[in-house]
Amino acid sequence: MKKITLFLLLLVCSFSVFSQALVEEFESDAFPSLNWDMYDNGVGTGAPWARTNNPGLVYQGTWSARAQRQTTAVGATRETWLVSPQVLVPTNGQLIFFTRTELLGNQGTNFSVRISTSANKADLSAYVTLEEWNENNLNTVFNEYEEKALSMSAYVNQNVYVAFVRTKTQNVAGVNGNGDNWLVDNVSIVEQCIDPIDLSVTGIGLTSAVLNWQYPGAGTN
Repeated sequence: MKKITLFLLLLVCSFSVFSQALVEEFESDAFPSLNWDMYDNGVGTGAPWARTNNPGLVYQGTWSARAQRQTTAVGATRETWLVSPQVLVPTNGQLIFFTRTELLGNQGTNFSVRISTSANKADLSAYVTLEEWNENNLNTVFNEYEEKALSMSAYVNQNVYVAFVRTKTQNVAGVNGNGDNWLVDNVSIVEQCIDPIDLSVTGIGLTSAVLNWQYPGAGTN
């Protein structure tokens, strides 16, 4: 077991040393956090995003970010944005966050992550969609947080803004047409761990085995 335990310890250590370009858990005193911003398309009057400390809605810690549903005129589309600080995307960059909704069933809400390389953070027309979901495919279980890991390989060594965008067109009058809330927590942009190759197991005994692999990346341990 010592050999297997040593392998696991090295594996954990190797994960812990990857560089992090952005870490946001929404635990600061203010919301949005420093250098984060909120925007909307001018439809509706409520705050684009807020945060919640309801224990049943928080992924980890005390707070999670929350795009709240709001009633608008029938046919109107409300679009709310939560935008990160400018971040330099590292080699093998990957966006990771945890997310869920609150209401059972499809309320007709859409969710997207968008990226901009423009120097003007507030130019919403410059953002392009990295990934998008609806209420049917955002999570396996609607009210359980799920990790999303999105490749940012197209933006390596570029300065980008990352936006979380909730979109809902009011299809019927009243609260039944104003969509679902969107919860986001533990956002990070990190250097992605490259999968090892040439895996093999030798020297298999009752209490030990020798595990071998090759690592195609730059890591040495």
